[in-house]
Amino acid sequence: MAKRKNQRRTACPLNDATDVAGGQCKELILNKLIGGAMSLNQLAALLPDISNEMLLLQLGELEADELLICTVCTENSLNNKYELTNKGRSLEKAFHSLKERGEIIFLI
Repeated sequence: MAKRKNQRRTACPLNDATDVAGGQCKELILNKLIGGAMSLNQLAALLPDISNEMLLLQLGELEADELLICTVCTENSLNNKYELTNKGRSLEKAFHSLKERGEIIFLI
């Protein structure tokens, strides 16, 4: 996939942010990585409802958007480490607020 670095998608920054961080389970992946770097195996175990194919696709898009980086493990690609960049970490407060709102709205 071609890099989408700093490419505006719409005239609305809110739409651009949700396009990059939302969608096909990206917010779940990013939320897990807030706790620190994880391998593909670890992420797959924490996100069992996401197929490995979808997980890899979304990780690639998040990397292209510079929200995470991948450290390649030459022995086994399942041990590649994924971690948030500073840009990815900047979403932590937003995710915390959304989670909090969801708990209030749905009384969890």
